[in-house]
Amino acid sequence: MSEHNEHSLKDSIKALLKAYHLDDGMREARVKEYWAENMGKVILKHTVELKLRNRVLHVYLNSSVVRQEIDMARSQVIRGLNEQLGEEWITGIQLH
Repeated sequence: MSEHNEHSLKDSIKALLKAYHLDDGMREARVKEYWAENMGKVILKHTVELKLRNRVLHVYLNSSVVRQEIDMARSQVIRGLNEQLGEEWITGIQLH
């Protein structure tokens, strides 16, 4: 096999996900995983739904207090999410 045809498994999987437009779904799943593992029981309890659209995380909450808490830590949350994704993908958080 020639050298220019050799790719890492990681690169091949990324290319496959992108070709079938599944990469956004994988990102959303990883964001939800991060949220469940790192945001704490109280925030998780009041989180109704998470959606990732146009590089913005839409967080639906049923508590104004939790909404305010996340708003104050917005940049830290974005940083943590992007670290989880391994790329600077999320540009903002919209709280609902």
